[in-house]
Amino acid sequence: MVTVSGPGPSFLYRPRLLAVVAALLLLSGCQASAPASPTPTPVPPVDYAVRSPGSTLPSKTDTGRAIDILSARLRALNVGTFSAAAGEAITFTVPASTNGAGVRAVLSTTGQVAFVPLPKADYGTVEGPGRLEALAGQPLPSQAAPLFGSDQIADARATVDASGGPALSIQLASEGARLLAAYSAAHVGEFCALLLDGRVIAAPLIQAAITDGALNVTLPADSLQVPLDALAAIMASGPLPDSWRQGP
Repeated sequence: MVTVSGPGPSFLYRPRLLAVVAALLLLSGCQASAPASPTPTPVPPVDYAVRSPGSTLPSKTDTGRAIDILSARLRALNVGTFSAAAGEAITFTVPASTNGAGVRAVLSTTGQVAFVPLPKADYGTVEGPGRLEALAGQPLPSQAAPLFGSDQIADARATVDASGGPALSIQLASEGARLLAAYSAAHVGEFCALLLDGRVIAAPLIQAAITDGALNVTLPADSLQVPLDALAAIMASGPLPDSWRQGP
């Protein structure tokens, strides 16, 4: 996982208080001119440094790809005008008014996504539990092979489910849609885990065959590790290059 340095969730800017000057009435009965409105003090932008986990610097090509991916995530968050500079780290300069939690999430997450079938014998069905549980925020307790990964996500957007809870609307690429259509048709009533960087985001029940590659995944609101809009931005942008995901 890459590391990000920048202001934490409790980082606050406090604007300076400006004294208000009252108008004085002259003894002659003439009123003094009102003072000009003070110019607001501009709030400086914030720097976030993203560092590779490896002991050597990634190549310029990999660094350029990482900047493109991370920039796409920031644009998806609508952070406004920002800049990026590469050296021993990639430094993003973003407006101070930006949601810091979302920025830190998209810059610190490598973004490896996997859709993993959960075998009925291990994880159970709606009729009864299996031997294992897929818990949000935790790795899967089994080594089930993924059905497909990040390369099959064409788009992802933050939305809500029928009850108003957090959800992801995911559109798959053609191969992912084909694989999911075949699998879901044969495994109605079973589960399929959605993983990000090896940890469970959700484990939705397959209620019917999914033939169009469009998924609406309800997320556990009480254990959501990443802000919803940041999660959608991460999934839609693809993963960082290998040299920005792990050491040599």
